Formats: sequence, structure tokens, C-alpha cells
Amino acid sequence: MADEISYWVCSCGKANLNDVKTCASCGKRKPWRQFFVYAAVGALLCAIIIPLSISPVSKIEKSNPQIAFEEVVRSTARDFGRAPNAVAQHDLITKRDTDLSSSVSAWIGTVRSVSLMTNGAALEVAIGDATFVAGVWIGAKLDTVIRPTSSLYSVAIDLKAGDMVRISGIIQKHAGHLAEISYSDNGSAMSPRYIFDYTSIGKLAGK
Repeated sequence: MADEISYWVCSCGKANLNDVKTCASCGKRKPWRQFFVYAAVGALLCAIIIPLSISPVSKIEKSNPQIAFEEVVRSTARDFGRAPNAVAQHDLITKRDTDLSSSVSAWIGTVRSVSLMTNGAALEVAIGDATFVAGVWIGAKLDTVIRPTSSLYSVAIDLKAGDMVRISGIIQKHAGHLAEISYSDNGSAMSPRYIFDYTSIGKLAGK
């Protein structure tokens, strides 16, 4: 199949190959009209598409307490990697979980999972690098599973991984600091998992 050949027509009437910049008959330069048309169309498409791609969720700002919480978690993870030994690393985690507030009000997070536990639902929500877990820690006698009798149960069973939610509640405490249930200090430093008692859960529009 022969290659398609395209032309542009000069104002003098001479047809020229598209890759030729000046008219072979009169010497006039190839007009830039097409370029400006394409640029105008491209700008129009951007003006239409970009606002549509911004969901209502992306416009929601986190509260200052949530921003501060997430920064403490990140800074502890950074310092953990620089600590000289395991004792210093453990002390960093203990200090973090002693100093952080347990109160959560209208924080924005992403659902990691909704799973079945005995007599209820276990909901995990990511808050920055941390995860808030409605579950059971037998050793500490903590149980925050969302029961079918709770008003939150109907909300929880309608959620899926990736949903954006606004949550309130209390991070549980054990032995004077936040109840964190990772299996290792490394896991606790990098991606802490806190036993959380949800008092409100709201799925955000657009997700």
C-alpha cells in the first residue's frame, strides 16, 4: 500500500508537499494557521477535561491534628532507620505512641479492608502511613469489632477497599501508650497499626 502524501496549498494556488516550508512557486512561507487551530483545540480540551478529572474528594483538606499525626509517624520512621541500635529504635516507637493524641475527629482516610470477625466486622482505614483497625487484641483485652447491633455496621458492610471515608473515634491505649499491634518494631515504625474504636464513619462523595 502506497504511503499517504499530504499537501498544503499556498495563497498563490500552488500545491506543495506538507514537509516543504516555502512555496515552490512564489516563495511564501507555509502558513501557521493549522498550528494555531490545533493549539486552540488542545487548550479547549484541557479546560474541559482537567476540571472533570478533579473529584470532590481531592478538594477536601485534612485537619491540622491529622496532618500533625501523619508527620509524627513519618518522622519516627525516618529516625528509626538512623537509630544506632534496636534499643534506640524501640524507644523511638514508645515515645511516639506515648506522645500522640488518641482522639480522632473527622479525619480523612482510605479503606484498606473490611473483613469478617467473630460477631462483627473488622474495618481497616489507612491514615497516611498508619492504619486504624477495628478488631481484637486478646492480650490487652481490647475489642473494637463493629457489631451488627451498632449503627456503624450498616455503613461498614457497604464499604470496599479504596473508598475514601471521614472517621472519628478513639485510638485505644495499653500500658500508657497507644495500642499498636504490629509483629515487629520495624513494622511498627514504618506502618503502625492501631486498635481503633470508631464512633462515626462517613463515605465521601465521589468515591
